[in-house]
Amino acid sequence: MRIHKILESLLYLTIFIFITNGIFLGVNFYLGSSRPLIVLDYIFLIILFLLPISLFKRSLLYIVLFSILFFVDCLLWIRQFYPFMRFTDIVFLVKLIGDGPLIYKKFLLIGILILVLEIFFSLYILRHCNKRQISLTFLTCLIVVILPSYLLQNSLAISEKDDNYRLNGYVRSYIAYIFKLQDNLLYQQLQWTAKLAPSKYQSADNDWWRTLSSDQSTMPRKMLLVVNESWGKPIDLNIEKDVLKQLIYSEHVEIIKSGELPFIGATVDGEMRELCKIKSSNFNIRSIETGFEQCLPNQLKRKLDYLTFSLHGANSTVYDRNYWYGKVGFGSQIFFENLDSPVLCHSFSGACDKQLFNLINNTFKEYYGKKIFYYWLTLNTHYPYDLRDLKSDRFNCTMHALVLDSEECRNLRLQTQYFDNLAALFNSPYMKGTEVIIVGDHAPPIIQHASTSVFKQNKISYLHLKIK
Repeated sequence: MRIHKILESLLYLTIFIFITNGIFLGVNFYLGSSRPLIVLDYIFLIILFLLPISLFKRSLLYIVLFSILFFVDCLLWIRQFYPFMRFTDIVFLVKLIGDGPLIYKKFLLIGILILVLEIFFSLYILRHCNKRQISLTFLTCLIVVILPSYLLQNSLAISEKDDNYRLNGYVRSYIAYIFKLQDNLLYQQLQWTAKLAPSKYQSADNDWWRTLSSDQSTMPRKMLLVVNESWGKPIDLNIEKDVLKQLIYSEHVEIIKSGELPFIGATVDGEMRELCKIKSSNFNIRSIETGFEQCLPNQLKRKLDYLTFSLHGANSTVYDRNYWYGKVGFGSQIFFENLDSPVLCHSFSGACDKQLFNLINNTFKEYYGKKIFYYWLTLNTHYPYDLRDLKSDRFNCTMHALVLDSEECRNLRLQTQYFDNLAALFNSPYMKGTEVIIVGDHAPPIIQHASTSVFKQNKISYLHLKIK
């Protein structure tokens, strides 16, 4: 009889572990992503059904805590693709789902569906167990899973194999992991009010900053800074040369410098890195009153009387850009809502970049002879790299041994289209003499990896050139 009960408890434990981990493991197998085989924290929820309260209250408490743990589970899984994700930014990012790509909404619906299914089936198992069965189940778990894991330091330590926020190992505790982290994931960011601090990453426009502080008379009269969405650094240099071919071999372009820089952060972090050499502690940038005074546009406008312009195809409310762009020093700002008859693109809700090249050319034409600093944040190479935005087929993925329709392939095809259009812009006589810096905001997020690595991890590309 005793053996029968133990076997029954083992069966309940096995079913419970499968319900709370099986779907994630299936997704990981399909995407080549990472997650511990067993997340211990779900098993601790079993103890709730030993509390001396009504079954309804136990069930309600279980649903609430399970939902919170599931949210943490999803967030830590997402962080291996978007390593800048922080708990305090989630409220803000959820508001952007309506403006984001369709795939984000699908992910949200799938996540909700998985949560409902896991709660329903795990609750069904637990509600049909008596307290003795639950006690035996948890005791079995303690002996078979938790105790060995603790003794082996597998569930509590941050593994040396953890890389780029990919949680490895067979058994892990997320609660223990979070409180052992030292990267502002949770406990260092309890305040929603944002604060500015110097960025620890080097900016691609560092030469401009140095010239501004040392010899202002040599500053270029016409400057174009492009922060290029999801422009990473390919491992194969032949891929990079192919993407940039029409630009770097143009008779109108003189290459000054090119290379790669380390960076982990969101798009807005990449912007502040280049424009101000600073970083915001979270995405609630509207709460910041001061700290933008020394940003590059402000200095150029204040010290050297530059005209300052900014351009971005998305809505101005995204990441509070309608608030902080003015504080950075942009005298003229163009966003989606300022455009006449904008053509919508698909990678992220907003205007197509192809539509915006003429706006830049017209500005340099209108203020020809004036000192200009123009900033452009691109949009259409945003994840999920939607090929409905692709009108050119110059980049051949097969020639570079890339998996067709992989996220890496789609990103590179869209990037090639962008740089080809940029090369065409530089043929304009009104762009002559302009010094240009193009830099990635962050490495391209890749969720469904191809068979081989294409991009360097946490690296961005940059290109510094002059239009002859």
